[in-house]
Amino acid sequence: MRRILPLILTLLVVSALVATGCGGTGGTQPPGPVQPAMCTLRVQSTSPYVWGYVWVNGMNTGVYLDPMGVAQVGQYPCGQQVSVQIVDEFGQFSHIEVVTMVSPVTTLNFSWW
Repeated sequence: MRRILPLILTLLVVSALVATGCGGTGGTQPPGPVQPAMCTLRVQSTSPYVWGYVWVNGMNTGVYLDPMGVAQVGQYPCGQQVSVQIVDEFGQFSHIEVVTMVSPVTTLNFSWW
């Protein structure tokens, strides 16, 4: 009987460890992909002849830039290059400016159409 008691206790401890796991709280999720930092694009008109809707990467942002005004356009990943154009209410497109987004705010000046 003395030999059986330690054997039974050992089996109970081993079965308890198998049933609960070895000190873990269950599976943990691996870390997700790192999200890129976002930078704000600010477009500024430095001319009374530059105004209209701001287009970024060929798409209308819906943000209107007043003559000699400033418009916060949106957020884009830092380090990414974006192309910016102004389109007036008559559908005339300005020249294209390409800018690299830098943290925290990237300011782009439009001084000519």
